[in-house]
Amino acid sequence: MSNFIKVFILLSLFLNTIEANTKVFLKNNEINYNGDLSFKANSKVFELYKKNFKTIKYLSITSKGGEVNNGLDLADFIFENKLNVKVLNYCLSSCANYVFPAGKNKVLGNRALIGFHGGANSHEFTAKDVDETFVDKIVKSSLENNIIISKKEAKEQFLSYMNYTSKREQEFFDKINVNKDLSTLGQDKKYLYLEKEGFNAWYYSIKTMQDLGLKNISVLNGPWKYKKAFKEIDAFEVKVNK
Repeated sequence: MSNFIKVFILLSLFLNTIEANTKVFLKNNEINYNGDLSFKANSKVFELYKKNFKTIKYLSITSKGGEVNNGLDLADFIFENKLNVKVLNYCLSSCANYVFPAGKNKVLGNRALIGFHGGANSHEFTAKDVDETFVDKIVKSSLENNIIISKKEAKEQFLSYMNYTSKREQEFFDKINVNKDLSTLGQDKKYLYLEKEGFNAWYYSIKTMQDLGLKNISVLNGPWKYKKAFKEIDAFEVKVNK
């Protein structure tokens, strides 16, 4: 199992147990969402939209991502309510996989990063994939969040979680008519050498995102050009031949 996949899984399993310091507020008829995706932050979005649905057209988001189902919950809401999505700085992980593609219209800052590092369908998981070292990390992370769990329970819950989220992710991409490989193409074996060189994410050009099914993308003060969002993220470009 590659480091890309392991990092994605650990983030997905445990970001949901952390109370994210995320700011959600209304400004100029836009819902602003700044921080990790979380149940609490999503609930604030739903509340603001319910009270102001006649005037709100955009969700403007800056996020490093979050737990898969929190990302899918927000994405489903955006898609069902035909909201536009604006990213001026960065939208990573579950934000890139689900929230950005869900927008009716997608607006990017000319240096905004839509960054990917894996999805729920990155790997078809079976019990043999869950080695003891990985299980130990799950148990340790659970204890750090005041959750007591045995190794057997950790393995069973991990497999159940991944099966559920992979099915849900597939259904989401089918619904919005986006290529399901959007969240996994950068994990192809031909890119393994880049992982070894320290790259931990990937991005697509505007044209490639459109080829993968992300329609109605526009750029503020274009053209768009890749720019490193912050020092912890080193992203490479993934190209797709149609």
